Amino acid sequence: MINLLRQHKNYIKQSDTGCEFINPSLSSVVYIKRKEIVPNLEICKEAHPSYNFRKDYAVKKCKLNDICFNPSHISTISKKEQAWDDVKNKLELLKNSIDDPINDCWILKDKTIDKDGYIKIQINKKNLSLHRVSYMIYNDKTLNTSTIITHTCANKHCCNPHHLKIKLENDTSSPNNHPNSDISNDLALKIINSKGTNMSRKDKSEHFGVSVRSIERIEQFQTFKHLRSEKELNEFNNRTKRVTPIKKIVQKPPQEKLDNKYNEMLKHKTEYKNNSVNVNTPCWGWKSKSLSSTVLITYNKEKQMIHTFSWKYNNNKWDKIPKTHKISHKCNNKGCWNPDHLELSQLKTK
Repeated sequence: MINLLRQHKNYIKQSDTGCEFINPSLSSVVYIKRKEIVPNLEICKEAHPSYNFRKDYAVKKCKLNDICFNPSHISTISKKEQAWDDVKNKLELLKNSIDDPINDCWILKDKTIDKDGYIKIQINKKNLSLHRVSYMIYNDKTLNTSTIITHTCANKHCCNPHHLKIKLENDTSSPNNHPNSDISNDLALKIINSKGTNMSRKDKSEHFGVSVRSIERIEQFQTFKHLRSEKELNEFNNRTKRVTPIKKIVQKPPQEKLDNKYNEMLKHKTEYKNNSVNVNTPCWGWKSKSLSSTVLITYNKEKQMIHTFSWKYNNNKWDKIPKTHKISHKCNNKGCWNPDHLELSQLKTK
């Protein structure tokens, strides 16, 4: 492929950079033997024939020229890695637009802000905080979900890696008036005592300088429970105490009605040859339907699978089948309802 591209009438090689490309008059698509190709993609496909470039991999293009196909200027990259590269490029553009990229805050213009006031971006279908992403990219580190990244600049929207640091266990250097900082016991008490006021959580967030989520967690006894009085804790526990539900007793349906239903089912039974080694009796099908699909019947105005009803009837067990179990087929035919071919089995755990 590289030789065919180099023989193209519009082939160009830049002597100063070494970039090789086909001079594009309208697009980056090139015709080789009447076939449309993207040169740098074809070179990567040829080098890695087992890679799926539609789903899992992409071309890491030449830094000097997007359409360059010089093999030493291009490489492959997984789509997951490319997503992180795209974010880094976005941060680099943001950095270059700032007068003092060390001291000034980096704030993205097009942003989505969560309820805690942090900027969120999506990478590989996951919503991540931009400041954490920036810290990981520029420090070449991965973070546990329990690791907290704080802002030395007291600006939640900032993603300047020079303004970010890992919060140590005994670190109290973050300014207390910043929404992202630790909440002191005194401040938490003020938030607790503001319960009787007409202030909304948003009003409290602005008044006390903490996030709405932090206010919510304090008011819902998720944090600072040690500051609560015994009376408050008892009231909260009584209010949230779970009532143990009474187990519903499943009554057996009337036998005569069950017999009539089962006898009616037997009228529509069709016997099929069974090829399974597990059982030696024929399979039962419903009318002329295939054994490869399940069949639903109606009993007491409720639809249920015919093989489940057949198993319950012949085993006289009418309790609800637990979610951890199912009625399985020894004959491996989903449409069979011969009770000799059915058994209660436990679902496989992942």
